[in-house]
Amino acid sequence: MKIKEILKEDTLSDLEKEKLGLQYTLRNSHQNRSFKDNRKLLKKLEAVNDQIKKLKADLNEGMEFNACTVEDNEHGGKTVSPHDMRQEKVACWVCDGVGKEKHGDKEYECGMCKGTAEIDEWVCGGPSMQVSNANGYAIQRDILGLEADHAGMVDAKDLPALRRKLIKMVNVDKERESMHSPFQDEQGPMRAHTDDQGNTKIGRGPRMMGGERTDSQVLRYAQTLLDMVDYAMKNDLVISWA
Repeated sequence: MKIKEILKEDTLSDLEKEKLGLQYTLRNSHQNRSFKDNRKLLKKLEAVNDQIKKLKADLNEGMEFNACTVEDNEHGGKTVSPHDMRQEKVACWVCDGVGKEKHGDKEYECGMCKGTAEIDEWVCGGPSMQVSNANGYAIQRDILGLEADHAGMVDAKDLPALRRKLIKMVNVDKERESMHSPFQDEQGPMRAHTDDQGNTKIGRGPRMMGGERTDSQVLRYAQTLLDMVDYAMKNDLVISWA
């Protein structure tokens, strides 16, 4: 199961409730307000929609490891590209492949897939692995022995040594212990806020959750990376992530 780096469930829920309230207000009492006031509400609804889309995108954010080709580019640098890339239809991650988003008791067409339940996504022919940013940084530090960064590469000449380390991690339990991590769950403090009607409400701040990293999860990372290294060595590739 894919574990998100930070899950802001309460924040997303609050935004969706605010969106429903704005939609209800605009639909049912627009004739009692001036054009200027209606336009302000529309702009606020657009801003809330943007926040919801951004938060959902953040929840899906992560780091992907691939076996890649390296070519010289016209600027004198190197271009790193996943090997054997092709575009495939996959289930939409926003609506979980159903084509609709539910807000309260009503359903609306998914804004990401436009109701089709699928989106186009690029996939590579060789082994690949997508993890949360936190797990990606841990893989870099504890498996690859590198300073953690948002993107990087293991050169072809370093793959044999990495392969030997991964074989040990797959077969020896103790070699995986440094990557184990407990589940984290922190609830925000009590706070007061004022809603659009001027009413003061008291509630807790956003809930922040960090995924547990179990031994079976680390073993899966090591085995997938080992498959990726074997594939890269066979096809004269490098291992890259971003």
